Amino acid sequence: MAASASTASQPTSKFEIDFFVKSAHKAISQSINHYQSEIDSSLWNKVWNLNTQDRLKLLLWKVLNNILPTRSLLKNCLSLSESQVNYPICDSEEENVNHLFLNCTFSKVLWRLSPLPLDISKFASIGITKWVECILNPENPLKIPSQQIQQFQLFALLSMDCLWFLRNKIVHDSFSYNLDTFVNGVLKNFKEHCNAWGNKLLNNLRNGKAMPQDHYLLTFDVAVRKNGSTAAAFCRTGEGLVAFVITNFTTSQNPNQGEALALYTGIKEVEAQRIKKVTIGGDSQVVISAIEDPDHCMD
Repeated sequence: MAASASTASQPTSKFEIDFFVKSAHKAISQSINHYQSEIDSSLWNKVWNLNTQDRLKLLLWKVLNNILPTRSLLKNCLSLSESQVNYPICDSEEENVNHLFLNCTFSKVLWRLSPLPLDISKFASIGITKWVECILNPENPLKIPSQQIQQFQLFALLSMDCLWFLRNKIVHDSFSYNLDTFVNGVLKNFKEHCNAWGNKLLNNLRNGKAMPQDHYLLTFDVAVRKNGSTAAAFCRTGEGLVAFVITNFTTSQNPNQGEALALYTGIKEVEAQRIKKVTIGGDSQVVISAIEDPDHCMD
C-alpha cells in the first residue's frame, strides 16, 4: 500500500500560496527597511561610490544591513549549541560582526602591522556601524590625510574580506591556518591591489565619469573553490548600463590562471558583440602586467 504524504501544512490554493510568499517577502523587507532607517541614508551612497571592486562594496553593504550570515544570526533559525556559536578562528567569543572584524586577535594583529597602524579593538565598544562610518569618512575621526584615504579604505575592505574568507575556509573546508601566514597573505594581497590600482589601465576607474560614454568598461575576477575556479567578466557601457556578464569554469585552482581565463572570456565576448572601444580593469597585477608587456609576463 502506498503511503500518502500529509497535506495538512501545505497550501491548498493559489490564494494561500500568494499569501505565504507575499507575507514572507513583506516581513523580510520590513525587517531590512527598519534596520536601514537607523543608518544615515548618505552612507549608502558612499558605499556604492567607493573606488574599489564591487564584491568589496557588497560585503560592506551586508555588514551595514546586518545580514552577513554569522553564527550569532544563524542561531536564530538553526539549533546550534553554545560551542557551535563561537567564532571558529579564536573560539573565545560568539561569532558576530563586532568580534569578527574589530575584536578578534587576527583582526587586531593585522591592523597593528598594516601600512596605517591602528588599534582596531578601540572600535569594538562603539560597534560595527560606527567603524563602517569611519571607513567611509576617515578624514575626521581618524585624521587620515586626503592622499591616503583610498589606500586606507582599500586595506579596510580587504582585511574584512580576507577575514570572512578565512572564516569560511575553516568552517566549510576544515582549513588549517596560522596568524603569521594570514597576516602576510593579506599584506601581500593589499600590495598587489595597490599596484593594480596604480596601473595606467585603471586610471579611468578612479573617476567613472571621466570615461568617455562611447567606451565600455570590462572588469574581470575569479572565485577559487576546492573543486575548481569560476571566472567571470563584467562589461558596462560608459553610462553604467550592463552590456553583458559571462562566466567560465576551470578545474584549475591557480588564481592567476583563473584571472587570465576571466579576462580572456570577457575579451572573446567583446569581440563577439563587436564592441570596439574598451577600458580593461581588474585587481590582478600579473594579468594587467601581461597585457602591458606580454614578452615579460609570467607563464
